[in-house]
Amino acid sequence: MRKVHIRRVVLFVLAMTFGFTAAVMVQSQGVTGQKPSDVFFTEDGLESQITGVRLRFQDGGEARFFADHRYAYLPGDGRDERRGTWEVYDRGQVCVRFDSGAARCDTLVRSADRMVLIAASGDRFPVRSLLSLR
Repeated sequence: MRKVHIRRVVLFVLAMTFGFTAAVMVQSQGVTGQKPSDVFFTEDGLESQITGVRLRFQDGGEARFFADHRYAYLPGDGRDERRGTWEVYDRGQVCVRFDSGAARCDTLVRSADRMVLIAASGDRFPVRSLLSLR
């Protein structure tokens, strides 16, 4: 009985150690596609930048961040508008849960006096303009 208890304690300690290490590594990693000159927004700073704003990208796509946290994205080809809700997190991360059930998180940074969206894949999409939705 004592061996079983000791084995469980050892397994628990190992799980906690490796789980904690993995969590620390994830937090300390940069964003895929990040450049050394990128400056991250704070959570509050990004929220104030995108609330009630329409972001137009160089590829013609447009993301709308409504004040009530509704979200709409219209690709540059004008087809298949995607709708959902958005939320901002630390280090410029904005996550969208689409009405279809899909979700994605991207990062917005300031790079050379311009806002750039870095997709989870590392692809960079410069913002051409910010326009009010009002």
